[in-house]
Amino acid sequence: MKIGGWKTRSVFKRYAIVSQGDIRDAMTSLEAKQQRDNEEAAQQKSAASAENQFGHDCGKTAQTWCI
Repeated sequence: MKIGGWKTRSVFKRYAIVSQGDIRDAMTSLEAKQQRDNEEAAQQKSAASAENQFGHDCGKTAQTWCI
Protein backbone atom coordinates (compact mmCIF):
# COMPACT_ATOMS: atom_id res chain seq x y z
CA MET A 1 0.00 0.00 0.00
CA LYS A 2 2.93 2.33 0.59
CA ILE A 3 3.94 2.00 -3.06
CA GLY A 4 0.79 3.66 -4.35
CA GLY A 5 -0.02 5.81 -1.33
CA TRP A 6 -3.26 4.04 -0.43
CA LYS A 7 -4.34 4.40 3.18
CA THR A 8 -6.58 1.31 3.39
CA ARG A 9 -6.89 -2.06 1.67
CA SER A 10 -10.41 -1.25 0.45
CA VAL A 11 -9.21 -0.47 -3.08
CA PHE A 12 -7.71 -3.95 -3.32
CA LYS A 13 -10.85 -5.60 -1.98
CA ARG A 14 -13.08 -3.50 -4.22
CA TYR A 15 -11.24 -4.32 -7.42
CA ALA A 16 -9.84 -7.72 -6.34
CA ILE A 17 -6.25 -6.71 -7.09
CA VAL A 18 -4.34 -9.75 -5.91
CA SER A 19 -2.32 -10.86 -8.92
CA GLN A 20 1.44 -10.99 -8.40
CA GLY A 21 1.80 -10.11 -12.08
CA ASP A 22 -0.19 -6.90 -11.50
CA ILE A 23 2.08 -5.99 -8.61
CA ARG A 24 5.19 -6.75 -10.66
CA ASP A 25 3.88 -4.68 -13.59
CA ALA A 26 3.09 -1.78 -11.26
CA MET A 27 6.58 -1.88 -9.75
CA THR A 28 8.17 -1.98 -13.20
CA SER A 29 6.12 1.02 -14.27
CA LEU A 30 6.93 2.98 -11.11
CA GLU A 31 10.65 2.19 -11.38
CA ALA A 32 10.70 3.31 -15.03
CA LYS A 33 8.99 6.59 -14.13
CA GLN A 34 11.38 7.17 -11.25
CA GLN A 35 14.34 6.55 -13.57
CA ARG A 36 12.97 9.03 -16.12
CA ASP A 37 12.37 11.60 -13.36
CA ASN A 38 15.92 11.12 -12.04
CA GLU A 39 17.41 11.53 -15.52
CA GLU A 40 15.34 14.66 -16.13
CA ALA A 41 16.42 16.14 -12.79
CA ALA A 42 20.07 15.40 -13.59
CA GLN A 43 19.73 17.09 -16.99
CA GLN A 44 18.10 20.15 -15.41
CA LYS A 45 20.81 20.31 -12.77
CA SER A 46 23.50 20.02 -15.44
CA ALA A 47 21.87 22.76 -17.55
CA ALA A 48 21.55 25.05 -14.52
CA SER A 49 25.19 24.44 -13.61
CA ALA A 50 26.28 25.27 -17.15
CA GLU A 51 24.25 28.50 -17.11
CA ASN A 52 25.84 29.64 -13.83
CA GLN A 53 29.38 29.04 -15.05
CA PHE A 54 31.20 31.78 -16.95
CA GLY A 55 34.73 32.92 -17.66
CA HIS A 56 37.72 30.70 -17.08
CA ASP A 57 37.42 27.75 -14.80
CA CYS A 58 40.20 27.81 -12.25
CA GLY A 59 38.46 25.56 -9.75
CA LYS A 60 36.71 28.33 -7.87
CA THR A 61 33.21 29.71 -7.76
CA ALA A 62 32.03 32.20 -10.35
CA GLN A 63 32.28 35.07 -7.85
CA THR A 64 36.06 34.72 -7.36
CA TRP A 65 38.80 35.92 -9.72
CA CYS A 66 41.44 33.74 -11.30
CA ILE A 67 44.95 34.91 -10.53
